[in-house]
Amino acid sequence: MRRVPVFLVAGLLAGCGSSTPRIVSDSIESTVVATTVPATTTAPTAPPVFDPECHESVRATPATIDPTDGMRETFGPLDPEPGFTITLPRVWDGDGEPSQPLPGAFRIPGGVLVTASTSDEPTFPPPARAGMVAAIDFDGEVRWVRCFDQIVQIRQLTPFDEQPTELAVVLGSGSDDGPIDYQARVLSLADGSLGATTDVPEWPPYQPTSPEVTFFLPDGMLADGLLGRAADGTVLWTDRTIAEPGGEGQFVVSGNTVSVVIGCLTAGGLGNGPMGCAHHVLRGYNPSDGTVIWERAGRFNLSRVVDDGFAIVWDVDDDRSTWLMIDTSTGQDVPGQSWTGISGFSDGCCGEIGYYYARHAGGVVIAAAGDVITVWFPEGTGIGPSEISLP
Repeated sequence: MRRVPVFLVAGLLAGCGSSTPRIVSDSIESTVVATTVPATTTAPTAPPVFDPECHESVRATPATIDPTDGMRETFGPLDPEPGFTITLPRVWDGDGEPSQPLPGAFRIPGGVLVTASTSDEPTFPPPARAGMVAAIDFDGEVRWVRCFDQIVQIRQLTPFDEQPTELAVVLGSGSDDGPIDYQARVLSLADGSLGATTDVPEWPPYQPTSPEVTFFLPDGMLADGLLGRAADGTVLWTDRTIAEPGGEGQFVVSGNTVSVVIGCLTAGGLGNGPMGCAHHVLRGYNPSDGTVIWERAGRFNLSRVVDDGFAIVWDVDDDRSTWLMIDTSTGQDVPGQSWTGISGFSDGCCGEIGYYYARHAGGVVIAAAGDVITVWFPEGTGIGPSEISLP
């Protein structure tokens, strides 16, 4: 079990989505044009920390793609299989053993950007520092790859809906077992070349939905109720018929109009007891007044992939471990939107934080599971499927 990395993936897809539905033209052309020669960069080729080794490249020809029905910019039904399955190189840890890299994935104009990095967590013996950044076009071809002998993080300089042409790559260096010094450089999305040094951008601040729905701790020990809270902290409503289900995971996810909650029924003494929860439930709440809009019996886990109208949940009671997309207005399954035998859309816990997660950027869902990243596109888009091994 890994220890939690010092830096997490907070703000992974912040700013990428849009609450306003938008259709991109049926003929999407990459907003960047790849050069035919490697771009000038001061980043040296990374030492052999990655397996396979990292090698820089730049695509020689521009990319174009024609999704069949355009690219929906709000989260909703997905194609039945991922458009991209991206395998990242593994990293050699301080003990000389192959290990999972710390993965990163972001939506960019014309494609996706992925990163692989050694962790900034101290280990003994300490590992070497290394990072990789790669852009992949919507046609499944690698736009460019850049290699570093430093830890890498990616930060936005401008919101995604402003069609950025640059990002900031944050490079961490220092002694293997000492403090890490971070420096930010402007990174071109066209060819991966490095520009001027810039201030390290802050992660976008966490913005809870308002009203915020959360379990509360009236006795200071066990969460045995749910509440809705306004932005100023005012409690708008409480519901003691449901308790936190116990265990680890995400118990509440919210769009602007519906909060999806997993819990344990408490009415009639059916709550958590010595043997755990006897009556699991999945509910949809109106976050403004606490009205229960719908309810489903059974054990479910929640993904953070949720937006107005839809959410992805895991049916734990299904022996096949099936992920489902549900309609958040009714709680019912969305026809044709179920997935079995996949790495899933869940977030890791404890030492897995930062290595396992799923987010959506508009209509695109990105799920990371260690050294594998899957990218899911809106239903009918016609992108992929492509299997891509980096570097």
